[in-house]
Amino acid sequence: MASELAEPADEKERYNGQVILLADRSSGSAAEDFIMPFKDNARATVIGERTWGSTGQPVWKRIDEEVYIGVGSIRALFPNGEPFEGIGITPDIPVERCREDLYTNRDVVLEKALENGSI
Repeated sequence: MASELAEPADEKERYNGQVILLADRSSGSAAEDFIMPFKDNARATVIGERTWGSTGQPVWKRIDEEVYIGVGSIRALFPNGEPFEGIGITPDIPVERCREDLYTNRDVVLEKALENGSI
């Protein structure tokens, strides 16, 4: 059976340009699973805030009407064994957002990417 993720048949089909990933403190779960391999193999530049550190597909338990507890059901690590679950993934170019940025509709992460000539 052929792999559905087969290598491009021709080198010209492969994207070899710069890859930029924008992340913030709310990037978690599948977003971290997506960012991790790019960070690991240095294929992309990650700009923004440290990610949430929430991967692990939590199992949720309701304690009472207002209290829930989530427990990670898997251990997520970089290929070298370094953890990112509960820690987050550190961006290559850190940019911290503040309350005023949200109030003024300012995207400081995108601005940093543009400023660095990344995009």
